[in-house]
Amino acid sequence: MINTDRQTLRAFRKEDVDQLAAVMDDPRVMAFSDHGILGDEARRDWLQRALQSSGDHELPLVQAICLNPDNCLIGYASLSNDPQRVNDTEAELGFRLAHASWGYGFATEAAQAMIAHARNLSGTQRFVA
Repeated sequence: MINTDRQTLRAFRKEDVDQLAAVMDDPRVMAFSDHGILGDEARRDWLQRALQSSGDHELPLVQAICLNPDNCLIGYASLSNDPQRVNDTEAELGFRLAHASWGYGFATEAAQAMIAHARNLSGTQRFVA
C-alpha cells in the first residue's frame, strides 16, 4: 500500500470490478488503449490479471488509486517491465483515471508515489511513460 496526502494506492480486490466500469467502459478514458473500452467480461479478465500481479515489491505492479478518506476507486497506476516495450533496466509507468477525476492532479500524485516506491525495486534504473 502506498499513501499520499489525498490517495491510497492499494492492491486490487475482486469487489473493485464494478467501480472499474467508470474507467474501462469510457471511450474518452480508453481512447489510447491498445484494446479500446473493456466491457464486463473483459474488465473481469483484466482485474484477474491485476490481482495476480499486484505484489508491492516486484514488477509488474498494478495498484488501485483510491481517494482518501472514503476509499473511492478512481482508477489505477501501473509499473511494468514488458520486454516488448522496455529494456530490462526500465519500468513503464501507466495509469488511467475515471473522466470525472481528470484535472485535479490525481494522476501526477499517483505517478510520483509509484516512482518513489519503485526506486526501491531491484534492477530498475529508468522510468518511461
